[in-house]
Amino acid sequence: MSSYVEQLKSQENNVVITNQRHFEALRKSLDATHKVKEAISFRISTELLAYELRNALEHLGEISGEVTNDEVLGNIFSKFCIGK
Repeated sequence: MSSYVEQLKSQENNVVITNQRHFEALRKSLDATHKVKEAISFRISTELLAYELRNALEHLGEISGEVTNDEVLGNIFSKFCIGK
């Protein structure tokens, strides 16, 4: 996963992210991935690795729609005018 993220990072000039929420989710996922990479090099417990991996996947899930928490839904619907 880390190598995949690094490949994406090297191609970052080719990607345009127009949604602020997506950008933040990608940034948080990348941060969590870096923590995993660092934890591996320091031989940190597998529980912490699993936590950070789950964190990274959850942030990506916010983009794909797989994870929808109340804050995300509130943010999305605040941008739309829904009439009666």
